[in-house]
Formats: sequence, C-alpha cells, structure tokens
Amino acid sequence: VPPDKLYEEVDQWCQEILDLSPTAIRWVKKRMNHFTDMIYGIDELLAEASYTYHMSEESRQAKEAFREKGRLNFRKFRGLED
Repeated sequence: VPPDKLYEEVDQWCQEILDLSPTAIRWVKKRMNHFTDMIYGIDELLAEASYTYHMSEESRQAKEAFREKGRLNFRKFRGLED
C-alpha cells in the first residue's frame, strides 16, 4: 500500500471487519494474542528473578569474588557450610 493510501486502506479493512461476527472476532483475537501474552508473563517473571538475584547477598559476594579473581563457596547459600 502506498504511504499516502495507508489510512484509507486501514479504514476499508476496519469496515470489512465490522461486518463480521463480533464473537468470532473476539475468539480469533484471543487466539492470536495467546502466544504473545505468555511471552510477556515469562518476561516479567525473568525480570523479577534477575532483579531479586542481583540484589542478593549471594550476587554481591559472587561479584566481589570475581573482581578479586577468587572463588566463592556457594555451598553456604544452600546451608551446606564446610
């Protein structure tokens, strides 16, 4: 569609869609959005998990050990002190 005809084309498509079953359109939209809705939920979960880890004492000590080229004993974060 040429750029100067875009709004006209969109309006024509919208008019055609308005002539169709609203129930069918609603279910088609739900089906089409199903996959992207899952992605948004997973993305939010990962962002929260990442933030929680990076604000933790475990993360702080791991960064410090990395900077000092040392090794961190992660067992203490599992309650398995040596």
